[in-house]
Amino acid sequence: MSKPVRLLQFLGIVLVGVCGFFPTMRYERHPRLGTLTATYYEVSAGTYIGGTDQVPAPLLRSAVGPIFTSPPKYEALWMQRAWYPFLLVPVWLLALLLVRFRRIVGAALVLLSLGLVFFEAVYLRSDYAPFLPLPIGVVEGAFAWVVIVIILFWRRRADRALGAVEATVAAQALLCFAHFMTLPMTMARPWLPDYPLRDVAEAVFANFPPAFWIACGGLLLIALPVYLRRAQGPGVNAQAA
Repeated sequence: MSKPVRLLQFLGIVLVGVCGFFPTMRYERHPRLGTLTATYYEVSAGTYIGGTDQVPAPLLRSAVGPIFTSPPKYEALWMQRAWYPFLLVPVWLLALLLVRFRRIVGAALVLLSLGLVFFEAVYLRSDYAPFLPLPIGVVEGAFAWVVIVIILFWRRRADRALGAVEATVAAQALLCFAHFMTLPMTMARPWLPDYPLRDVAEAVFANFPPAFWIACGGLLLIALPVYLRRAQGPGVNAQAA
């Protein structure tokens, strides 16, 4: 993989990581109603704690701690599941720093991708709100999961080697971008039938501060240089340092 591609990925990782220390979501604005005062605001996919800015880094730090207690407790981490892409940032950074050990790092990243497939299946079962009515909506959820698998494991021929570390990081980043895009969509969905599109858009952008959109841009910066670069011969990306 070329050095410019890897450099852009590093820049994207830094952007996403920094955004994790700034508010990325709040539940304050409602179309035509102004500021929300309720402690909880229900959206179509579940109930989210509102009323305060959501800053992923401290939320995840406090949620990870109980995992290392005896017995381990995962409830707090599951409550912050929407922010799981920020947990991958140090993994991606370490993977690119250890890129000289391509096969070992690549194997670890493939295992992580398999874990993400399982996690997303549970996530979809818990939080996904299908557009289509049940039971057809179940098929829609299954289709969404298939798309996730394709994002994580579809490769151009040159990126199919186990040592294609940058390609695997790019695939995971692209999945995280798609995951983040579902958050404003989920918020907007119950409003769209009752309010003008302009009002809904204003409320969504008010509830998702600039750090959220910058993080989305950082994820694209990690992913797109790999997908858009000129095609190379098979095995070239896995062997290039």
